[in-house]
Amino acid sequence: MHQPESHNTCARRWYLANQQVEAQRGAPGPLVARAAAFLAMGRPWEAVADLDNALRHAVQDALLSRAHDGRASSAEEARIRLLRGHAHAACLRYDRAVADFAEADALLTALEREGARSHQTTPAHAKAGLGVCYCNMRKWTDAIEHGEAAMRQLPFDDIARTHVSRAVETARQHLTLERRGTGGVLRRGGAGPAGDAAGGRDV
Repeated sequence: MHQPESHNTCARRWYLANQQVEAQRGAPGPLVARAAAFLAMGRPWEAVADLDNALRHAVQDALLSRAHDGRASSAEEARIRLLRGHAHAACLRYDRAVADFAEADALLTALEREGARSHQTTPAHAKAGLGVCYCNMRKWTDAIEHGEAAMRQLPFDDIARTHVSRAVETARQHLTLERRGTGGVLRRGGAGPAGDAAGGRDV
């Protein structure tokens, strides 16, 4: 079962990542690691700021390296966008989270077609993030569509599957009530935070 990290563990992750940020100015990797630590500490706004910077540096690096390392550049951009989707969702900025998850899904799907599949960051994790965000936005049909697509690809023990399955079930219940015309209000069973639902395992 997934257990949240202790405060001391999160603080140590942040401290180590912060040292790397200071030592490697302009490198996306340390910024992403520090953003992940910020998220684990419940500080998503700081995470978004780091990820904005990381994405800017990654895009600049990609312009220089895409000719000989296009897959690596796309994979890094997808990874940053996936984590930034988590951060935006934690800030309740679901429209921005959806944009990041959708872009990550497109990038990761293109990489899979080229045979560059990653077992830690996959299109299914991005779809899971979309499913949970759409559920929180009360877009039930979209939540079911993306959530079911994610569930077909995620292993049963993946925390992303746990959260997106809750989102799908919540969306189905709301659609059932709406179709019956009852006007009833469901108490949310808790779809889980999109940051967790989007998976992304360790950064």
